[in-house]
Formats: sequence, C-alpha cells, structure tokens
Amino acid sequence: MTYAIVPLDAALLERHGSVLVAMDRDTPGEPWGLPEFRVELPGKWGCSRLALTPEGAAAGCAIASLKTEGIHLHRLVVDTPHRKRGLGSRLIRSIAASRPDAGRLTLKVHPENETAIRFYTALGFLEITRGPSNVHMAIPVAALLEDARSPVR
Repeated sequence: MTYAIVPLDAALLERHGSVLVAMDRDTPGEPWGLPEFRVELPGKWGCSRLALTPEGAAAGCAIASLKTEGIHLHRLVVDTPHRKRGLGSRLIRSIAASRPDAGRLTLKVHPENETAIRFYTALGFLEITRGPSNVHMAIPVAALLEDARSPVR
C-alpha cells in the first residue's frame, strides 16, 4: 500500500482526531485524548505529519515541535493494521526533512514500551537517560536524512 505523508495542520487534526485517539489507546504509559493532540506547541504545525491511505483515511501521525536543541517528537502513532510497513520510519524522516537544519531529533518513550524502544534504536536513536517514567532518546537529524536515501517498504 502506498501512503501519503502530509503536513498535519489543525484542520486535518480535527478531521482525523477521533481516529488518532483510537489508534493511541494501546500506547503504553498515558494514552492521549483529543485535548493532548490539540495542545499548541512551538513549530508544531510545521513539523508534525499525518499518514494517509490512498482512500484518505488516517493510518498514523507524528506530533513534533521545535525546541532549543532541535526537534522533539511528542507522539508517534501508527494504526495496528499499518504497522511493520516502514510507515513510522517515513513519518520520522519526513519530520527531519521539514527542518534539515535542526541539530537533533529527541523523544521520550515509556520504559515499558519495549517495541517502540527497539524501533527507535533500529533507526539509530541513542538512549540519553532512563528514568521510571521515560527513556530519553536522540539522533542527529542529518543521520535521518542520510538514511532517507535508503528504500523504505
């Protein structure tokens, strides 16, 4: 299946928000509701991305914002039937491409979300710190842009 990765804006969030909330329910830690998806963040609408099926249905999203150290990924959600197709990698690389001048891409993931930690590690993210509520990881944006030349399923 071919997915379109598009910039996420407020209108698209409202259109697909209930589906994104449903996708997020199985995320270990604290699942997001619509209020969390709607939070305004610096540079959010320029960095965040939405994955759409050919029919225009939401298949996943990545919510990101600008921080002093670069880009911060707040949430990555891919609907279960669309997982293991390279969609999460494409969303992350699209965020990196939106700000190629950003130093690094950071994220925090719940320590019980071992699947996500393995996924981020396979992409090249390194663990910065680990605490009881999150694992802080980072990767240079340039590394993601170099990997973008590699084919993704």
